[in-house]
Amino acid sequence: MFGKKKGFCILHGTDVDVFYLKKLDYVDHACYEEKYWGDEYNTIMRYEKNPDSYIFIEDLETGNLAGYLNFFPCEDKLYQDNLWRSEVIRDDDIMPEEIAEYRAEGNHLFIMSFAIHPDYQGTEVIRMLSDDFITWLNQKEEDGFPITDIAATAVSSHGKKALTNYLFREIRVMGDGNTVFLCDGIRFRKLLAHD
Repeated sequence: MFGKKKGFCILHGTDVDVFYLKKLDYVDHACYEEKYWGDEYNTIMRYEKNPDSYIFIEDLETGNLAGYLNFFPCEDKLYQDNLWRSEVIRDDDIMPEEIAEYRAEGNHLFIMSFAIHPDYQGTEVIRMLSDDFITWLNQKEEDGFPITDIAATAVSSHGKKALTNYLFREIRVMGDGNTVFLCDGIRFRKLLAHD
């Protein structure tokens, strides 16, 4: 566990087990259209491939999940699909074999989900979750697993705004209307510096 602050608790994927993932439904059902809700089996399979792929923020008073980030390093095919090839969002169809282990030679991260429950939007939750993610990124660099870039696909105007605020640049609009974003180069360095 990373720590407790202001009535919230930050947990990482390595702090929990597969049963904790059921809490994702509370956030996903409030934030996403039903077609973007993850299948429990697929979520567990991806988690088991690389548990170090979540940051959760939990309300200590209610026990509810206030928000979470789901991200992981990509094998090359998934990386290319996300950035250039796929005309529909790669989401719950991502298979465990497309998720890489963290590598010393560099890692292309993909943010699969960055969601804050509506009850906690406009509070310190997003800042706390974001700060912990930046701390996590810097720790990976220090541990010898450099991150080269982070890709994400926005499915809403809130998602587009959040990614733009975090220095991601728009790459393209997919055939399904969703937008691919990338944070790399100087933008990524600025993100690491909390700039």
